[in-house]
Amino acid sequence: MYKFLACVMAVCLCVSSACAEVEQDTELHRVIGGIYSLASAVNISGSTSPSAHQLRKFFEDVPANWQEVVKVERVKNAVWVGVLVGKYSSARQFLRSNSKALGIMNKPGGSAWFGGEYAWLKAADIVNGRLVPVKIFAAAGEDDNIFFSNEAKNFWWEANPDFTEKYEASLLEKFGTEQAGLRMPSAGARQSIYDVVKPSSVGAPGKMHVGTRKSSFDMSIPIGDVMFNPIPNTRI
Repeated sequence: MYKFLACVMAVCLCVSSACAEVEQDTELHRVIGGIYSLASAVNISGSTSPSAHQLRKFFEDVPANWQEVVKVERVKNAVWVGVLVGKYSSARQFLRSNSKALGIMNKPGGSAWFGGEYAWLKAADIVNGRLVPVKIFAAAGEDDNIFFSNEAKNFWWEANPDFTEKYEASLLEKFGTEQAGLRMPSAGARQSIYDVVKPSSVGAPGKMHVGTRKSSFDMSIPIGDVMFNPIPNTRI
């Protein structure tokens, strides 16, 4: 059981040394870390009707297609945030196995995620006109990166995008907790399976023989006065 969890969870806790190792596949951090980052930004903003555009100010290096890959919606008395999960995303299998435990849904107020276009998390309830955040924990990593976890603290995810320095302080003040050993893998190791698996090389076929000469292995097809041989004429 422990070996299985060590393979699939984004951060494996090292019980003996109170440290944590981070999963190599950064696509998991883009999706799940992105969801927690948005949820945290919602709660820092204090707005009961926030938009993706309004939350841009909390982050550095926001992608140009920001409002296509993230969503923020108020549904009844709650604010939900969503992150796009690509059709071929390597995060899909992990999400199917762990979405219920992480509270990640297929839509606001829906069932546990199992394959929707966006993965959703409730960022906060709205009570008496004020936000009441869901349980989120944040910790600073060894390289000053911010990582998030849920109440169980079985999983840790890097913030995506990075928060600005100003709002990192606000984030840690509101959600901060202590957790040693959180660090992303080195640049050379930060690859998903789609980065390292390449298609087999394909070479040009052998020369095709076109003519009237026949052999004992002849499979030529007569078309008018020309014989077409579909088998490459390989000389030994």
